[in-house]
Amino acid sequence: MEKNKPNPIAEVFSYAHDKKLIGLSVFLAVIAVLSGLLPYFAASYLVIGLINKTLTINLVLLWGILAIGGYLLKTICLTFSSVCSHKMGYAVMAEIRTMLTQKLLRLSMGKATQRNAGEYKEILMDEVEHLEYPLAHMLPELTSHILGFAVTLLILTQTGTFWRSTPKALPRCRKVTRTPGKSWQTPIPRRTATSRMAALRWWKAVPSLPKPAIRC
Repeated sequence: MEKNKPNPIAEVFSYAHDKKLIGLSVFLAVIAVLSGLLPYFAASYLVIGLINKTLTINLVLLWGILAIGGYLLKTICLTFSSVCSHKMGYAVMAEIRTMLTQKLLRLSMGKATQRNAGEYKEILMDEVEHLEYPLAHMLPELTSHILGFAVTLLILTQTGTFWRSTPKALPRCRKVTRTPGKSWQTPIPRRTATSRMAALRWWKAVPSLPKPAIRC
C-alpha cells in the first residue's frame, strides 16, 4: 500500500509557531470585505430615495456616515490583516531558512560539494521567498473574497434581485471571441509549491554528520 503524499500547504504551516495569527488574519480580512459592501448599499438606498423623492437630509447624513464608516473599517481591518499575515509568513520563512542552514552545517564535504553555491542560494533565498505570496496574501484574501461573494449572492437571491435581473441580462451577453495568437490560459509559474517543498524535503533527506561532542 503506497503512502499518502504529504500536503505541501500543511507541511509549510507546520513551521508556524503562532497559528492564532492565521485565524486572526482571515477573520479581519472577512470583516474588511463585508464592511466594504456598506458603501454600495448606502449608494443604492440613496439612489432609491432620490427616485422615489423620499430623500431627506437626515437620510443623506445617515447613509453617508455608514458609507464612510464602512470604508474606514475596511481599511483598518485590511491593514491589520495584512500585518498579521505577513508577520506569520515571514516567521515561517525564517524558521524554514534556519532549519535548512542547520542542515547545511551538518553535511559532509562529499555531499556539500555536489551542488555549487548558486544552487544552495537558490534554495535558501529564492525558493523560500516564493512562499511569501501564498502565506501572506493568498490565504486571507482568497478566503475573504470567496465568503464576500457568497454573502453578496445570498443577499441577491433572498431579496429577489438575482432572479429578476438574470433573465434580462442573459440575452444581452455577447459571445466572447478569442483573439488570434493569444491564449486563454495564464502562464504557469516555473516552480509550484509542490516542487518547492520537494526541494526542501530533498535537503532534509540528505544524510548529515552527527553533531560533534563538546568537551570542556
